[in-house]
Amino acid sequence: MQRFLFFTNAGFSNSEDAIGDAIEAILLSSADEMGDVRSMFEMLRTGQIDRSKFTENGNFYFTSTVLSDYHASLAPLGALKSIVRHGQTGLRGGLTDDEYILSFTDRKLLCIVRAEPGTGRIEEFALYPFTE
Repeated sequence: MQRFLFFTNAGFSNSEDAIGDAIEAILLSSADEMGDVRSMFEMLRTGQIDRSKFTENGNFYFTSTVLSDYHASLAPLGALKSIVRHGQTGLRGGLTDDEYILSFTDRKLLCIVRAEPGTGRIEEFALYPFTE
């Protein structure tokens, strides 16, 4: 994947990643990473997941009750307008740790994805309210 470099005077705010990711999403709309996050989100919105995409712990967490709760809370949000990388901390507890902002018409969610390095199988896909 091609990366873009931008200069800002606010490196403490992670703005360079947000700007770069937003432009990248526009220029490279088929970016695999954002597509994977969108795909996982859409699965949770429907209440059904592809279990091959998750680790054993991830599959243990996503019971039918949890999937039903995700479906009930995500379905009313409407169309997902955009996904922008919010941060990447590298490895945490032996898992990759990536953050994204998912934007909808009237709100934003912080999406944290923790996955096995190498396989990309997801251990955790968590959503939280996000305010700027």
